[in-house]
Amino acid sequence: MEYAFAEFELDGVQNQLLILEIMETGPQRGKLFLAFSDETSGRETYGAGRYLDVKKVPAAKTVELDFNLAYNPYCAYNDKYSCPFPPKKIY
Repeated sequence: MEYAFAEFELDGVQNQLLILEIMETGPQRGKLFLAFSDETSGRETYGAGRYLDVKKVPAAKTVELDFNLAYNPYCAYNDKYSCPFPPKKIY
């Protein structure tokens, strides 16, 4: 489910990424992540994009995004998993 947008500037360009909240039951419920793709997708990294976990800090207006911690979704390793793709408007 859509939770918030992370807005940042990189190389003089304003960017916006959608942060999602996991709504399913179980230990992942309520955790935040973002799905993104970039110029490396399909060449150096998984073609459908990568994920980045986002730490939820109540009442905070900022979050830290460390793209060095990005990882491939489970569907990159096993086609029995279904994974959300990065929203096209965010590419």
